[in-house]
Amino acid sequence: MSLLRNLWRGAFWPTRTFGQRALEAPPLRASLGTLLLLRTPLALASMALGYWGFRRTWGEFLRPEGGLAEWIGSQALPINPEDWRKICAELPTLPGLGRVLPWLVLLAPLSVLSLWLHDAVWDHGCLWMLGGVKRHSFRATLIAEAEALSVGSIGAAAGFLGYLPHLGWVIWVAIAVWFWILRGFALAAWHHCPVWKAIAATLFHAVLAACCLAVLFGLCATVLTMALA
Repeated sequence: MSLLRNLWRGAFWPTRTFGQRALEAPPLRASLGTLLLLRTPLALASMALGYWGFRRTWGEFLRPEGGLAEWIGSQALPINPEDWRKICAELPTLPGLGRVLPWLVLLAPLSVLSLWLHDAVWDHGCLWMLGGVKRHSFRATLIAEAEALSVGSIGAAAGFLGYLPHLGWVIWVAIAVWFWILRGFALAAWHHCPVWKAIAATLFHAVLAACCLAVLFGLCATVLTMALA
């Protein structure tokens, strides 16, 4: 119960909660262990739902009648729908969720660790560019990110509301934005820098990541256009 109470306080009173946690100076191992304990089951559930939805969509695309072939014909794209049907007929069907679940169990903690390291590297770099790191080490960022992502378990659990029809995506976006900038409060507590600067670092992280994704999608679209020309 105390853990849940601390998570709740961190989600809604982050300045006081993270400031107190920074004074307690928890070791990195303890913070990381709590993160894995809280986020791994949520990551597993998210991956299972994502795979289930992707498998259903993949099956719709491969249907001989309707699906992607019919959509290509309705859009007058420079692809023969019959040729696409032949290609789809040769593509394999995806295995059921039960067969891939053991692999998802192995991948879930790895996805949590990769998220933690990604956020730590990008946030630390952005905070350094904004002059908020000073003499404190990268280890402080690792602990701050672990603590913030642990509190973010509430957001990750509430994020499943995004599967609700109609307004579910609005709820998901609002939750995601709040728990994204929540990392700034943790960074400010462990690096002893202004909160606004740490939050700006997380937003700078988002802008840089969006730019990288835009460039990547642009390159993929260019390659695909050249291949279909």
